[in-house]
Amino acid sequence: IKRSLLSDYVVQRYARPIKTINLKKNDELIMAELVAPSDDVLITTYASYSVRFSLDEVPITGVKTGGVKAINLKDEDYVVSVNPISTQNKEDILLITTRGAIKKMALNEIEAGVRAKRGILTLRELKTNPHRVFDVLLVEKNDQLIIETEKGQETILVNAYRPSDRYSNGSFVIDTEKDGDLVRVWKQPKEDN
Repeated sequence: IKRSLLSDYVVQRYARPIKTINLKKNDELIMAELVAPSDDVLITTYASYSVRFSLDEVPITGVKTGGVKAINLKDEDYVVSVNPISTQNKEDILLITTRGAIKKMALNEIEAGVRAKRGILTLRELKTNPHRVFDVLLVEKNDQLIIETEKGQETILVNAYRPSDRYSNGSFVIDTEKDGDLVRVWKQPKEDN
């Protein structure tokens, strides 16, 4: 993870792109967003480890640096989701698993700690056919979630689900055997009537 000043992106020449991060072999940039210095960040991995820490822990560096370690990964694990969390946040966390389950959690289930730790498990580990995290979204009660699979889309109303604890695996909403693997997930605010 890295943090740079927005003023570092003011350029004199518009003909060529500006390099924003120095990546190591096999690394890729998965998210870039404007944040406030007082924000927290929630990082979740494929194997369902989550770490939450203050952005104050991330030093401000130039645009050509590589950043600092955000989370300690096990072998074969990788980051799937990064969510900045505002201090005025009133949202919940919605985890979507590769097996088609969703799980709503209160944000305070993941306490703020320090970066470069493994984090806490957000799904119960199963020995056979374990759930893995496809994506994590911050949601409000009136949001609706669109889940796209290889064979179509499903709309989910966030307020239809109650928050559960860290030790559950959520509820199945997609049958991946029938509908195919998940392709992408996004949220859109529900229009108030």
